[in-house]
Amino acid sequence: MSVPPSANNPAVAYLRDSGHEDQELSTDQQHAVISRYAAENHIPVLRWFIDAASPGSSTIGRRQFLGMIDYLRAPNCPAKTLLIWSYSRFARDIDDAQYFKADLRRRGITIQSITDPVPAGLDGRFFESAIDWMNAKYLESLATDIKRGQRHILQTNYAIGGLPPFGFKRQPVTRCHNAIPVPG
Repeated sequence: MSVPPSANNPAVAYLRDSGHEDQELSTDQQHAVISRYAAENHIPVLRWFIDAASPGSSTIGRRQFLGMIDYLRAPNCPAKTLLIWSYSRFARDIDDAQYFKADLRRRGITIQSITDPVPAGLDGRFFESAIDWMNAKYLESLATDIKRGQRHILQTNYAIGGLPPFGFKRQPVTRCHNAIPVPG
């Protein structure tokens, strides 16, 4: 299990959810757990950076994430620890995850995931790399599953459900038994 950062070592916290309908309380829950963890370990949290409804597949559009990185890169930054709910909240793209974590560590910032049990030291970096790989693999699998599901809906119903793209209008479709199947 990872060792908590030193007591009284100032920290910042980063929270993120991807905005799915089942995550409306996700950042609130992350905030509560990280607050409790910080209090129990006597870690003062100087700032909270929160990206709500932001995917972890890229840093594009994650204004709070990029603001946090700038804050932690500042020459006289008082924070020495970054608290995150999990490595998947930090980044799901393996290159972004490893690049930004390495950059912060080179600046003396300790990164502490509350839910990912990672041992301290070099062995911990191995496990952390595996977690980064799993987070990237999850994104890859999710994209494949979504495409498969959409193709199935199209082949079964001859129409695609969900919200229409901006500028398009939803039109009811009556399915007829003699319809020509969509090529697979």
